[in-house]
Amino acid sequence: MRPWTVLIYANGQNELAPELAETFQELKKLSLDSDLTVLIQLGLAPVQVVQTIRPAGAGEVLRQEGWVGVRRYEIRKGLPPKLHADLGMVNMADPGLLQEFLIWGMTFRPAQLYMLILAGHSAGFLGALVDYSDTYPSLMPLPELCQALRAAGRVVGHNIDLLVADLCYLNSIEFIYECGAYGIPVCRAVIMPTLTLPLEGLPYAPLLQRLSGRLGCGRPECGCGRPECGCGRLECGTAEAARDLVAVIGPGMVKKESGIVAIAMDGAVLERLKHAARPFVMALLNGNDGPPLPDLAQPVLETAHELVLAAHGDYPLLTIWIPEESRKLAAYLPWYKRLAICRAADPNPHHIQPPPARVRVRVPFSLLLANLAVYNPTLSDDAIENLATSLGWIKKRK
Repeated sequence: MRPWTVLIYANGQNELAPELAETFQELKKLSLDSDLTVLIQLGLAPVQVVQTIRPAGAGEVLRQEGWVGVRRYEIRKGLPPKLHADLGMVNMADPGLLQEFLIWGMTFRPAQLYMLILAGHSAGFLGALVDYSDTYPSLMPLPELCQALRAAGRVVGHNIDLLVADLCYLNSIEFIYECGAYGIPVCRAVIMPTLTLPLEGLPYAPLLQRLSGRLGCGRPECGCGRPECGCGRLECGTAEAARDLVAVIGPGMVKKESGIVAIAMDGAVLERLKHAARPFVMALLNGNDGPPLPDLAQPVLETAHELVLAAHGDYPLLTIWIPEESRKLAAYLPWYKRLAICRAADPNPHHIQPPPARVRVRVPFSLLLANLAVYNPTLSDDAIENLATSLGWIKKRK
């Protein structure tokens, strides 16, 4: 059994297809040690969709791949990637598809430790892995994302050890607590960018090459020298690997005006975080008639910082949602109420059960328009709506 299996769930069924196609090309060139298995489920949008959103951004690499939809590959040293499945045009925002990939990967290539990389678009606490393959863009809500990870871990008998979020705006208290809620953490540690990422995302080559040589826990007092010792200590293996990876990729992220942070899923701190967040959450849910939300958020952020294993960069390491106006509060509060940070602990949690089929939701239209505007800053509001119409997201106005 190999020390590590790395599972990459890369959703490029959107305008990030060129960057994720380039990531795939880079993975093909990696010289990996025999102690590391890399499996990827990659989704790519058609070139014409990317060109509609980003007129100058389709890229030659995407054309060279010459396929669309979702495929599963194994990255092999010195050999072309091995195609294991061509799933066609399925929606990668479906949590059931994520769960299926995890179960397949951990069963097909069992290892002592598992890393999961989630790549694509994120919408903060609303969800992640935005997908354009259906008639209207959808995303995977954070509760269902974590439910898929818990359910897969229950089936396989081993949870993900290290979760890497190659996604913007997920360095939030809401996401961290969702990952560690109900006494059933989805992993032992999380690595994520602070706020935004460059279009090309995290650098996979140094990350995987560094992980490849990471066989021991690096703690003399443990006495085992191996991550599979079973001592149960968070510091053994996973946490030290997370610190190491942040140190390796952090300087490059800072050069691209981003940062990186690693978080431990420490049960005791998460419990304190839940209590610290209660006044903030109640004020948010009840319309905030008391102290200002930033004041209530401060003890929450201070408690959450106890979970930080390592960080690189001067950007805010952790954030919490403070709506700037009542309109945004009204629009997004139903989403917020679904998060674990707003719920009491369930003594009989259903969160290790498989998520219901096709539990993906429509991306708020305002977010879609904002995303289109990022790639087309010179277009008027009417032109942006016309662009959304050309993509089939809305009907043309009469």
